[in-house]
Amino acid sequence: MKILLVILILSFITIVSCNTKEIPKKIETEINKDTIIKEEPIPKDTIFPIIDSLIAPKELIINGKSEDFILECDESLKHEVIKDEEYNREQWRNVPNPFIAKYVGNDFGDYFHIMFEDETGKSYDFGFGNNNLNEIPLYFNDEQYNDNPKYLNKTFKVYWGWKVSTYPCCSGGYDAVKAYHPSILNLELIHE
Repeated sequence: MKILLVILILSFITIVSCNTKEIPKKIETEINKDTIIKEEPIPKDTIFPIIDSLIAPKELIINGKSEDFILECDESLKHEVIKDEEYNREQWRNVPNPFIAKYVGNDFGDYFHIMFEDETGKSYDFGFGNNNLNEIPLYFNDEQYNDNPKYLNKTFKVYWGWKVSTYPCCSGGYDAVKAYHPSILNLELIHE
């Protein structure tokens, strides 16, 4: 009989405690525009490879001043680097993304150049870029950086963006500058 009484008491307590619990109410939150949201990595099977946080924010590209594109630079070079950024921003202002162009080679003149040319003859130089060539060896990493004949004069779909790059500057000098610069984000060979 004691066991039956204990079972009844426990059953009563369980039933009463279950019925007195409050049902959780819907929680509403407001997202603050300054809240940092953790970004999940992009799966490798997407059209773009995983893109890092080195790409310039859209607000900077649209409304930023040329000096805002410069992250690190010797103060004595700042005026010249700003002029260089102004020139680059003007040259790249209306370039579509992606664009179609032929790889016409690389060159070491005063600086390193990775050259593409579109069907109108306009040239695009990614030599100072922090480039992702999508494992397409446009040139060999030998002493001469010889062009890879497999890709020379081949047509590509070039995805590009303003990405943090470290490059030599200015007027033939080789002082390091860190700034947003046009860079290849992805290359796709167009089979002709």
